[in-house]
Amino acid sequence: MPARRGGCPLSPVGGARAWTVYALQAIAALEDLSVWQRQLHGLASEEVELECPACGDHVYLELVGDAIVATADPDDTGQGRVVRAAHPEDLAAPEARLLNLCQVHGHTRVAAELLHLFGQVTCPHCETQFHVADAFC
Repeated sequence: MPARRGGCPLSPVGGARAWTVYALQAIAALEDLSVWQRQLHGLASEEVELECPACGDHVYLELVGDAIVATADPDDTGQGRVVRAAHPEDLAAPEARLLNLCQVHGHTRVAAELLHLFGQVTCPHCETQFHVADAFC
């Protein structure tokens, strides 16, 4: 999808949320921004699948309203645990870069979702707390 003339590539005509996430993943790949060059696509489909680094079981991160919840079953988010959002000042350089791109270009919803994705989750199977990025390493 082409960007507006003279605009930023993160400002597509129509402003589609999923397009913004895919554009961020492309930027992350071009700039070698850690695990996010391969792992943002799930946010576009509102489901991120990962494995708990402690027990190895599948954990699903589901977008529910304005929150991301961790659940053992993607079809049952009622028992899910809210992912604790990261604080912007605590972000590593790759995460800070992606968050800044969203903020500068007015993608506040995606920026809020990124803060959750950059945060901590409690495994619904073994109760271990871990950073989402650690499950992708």
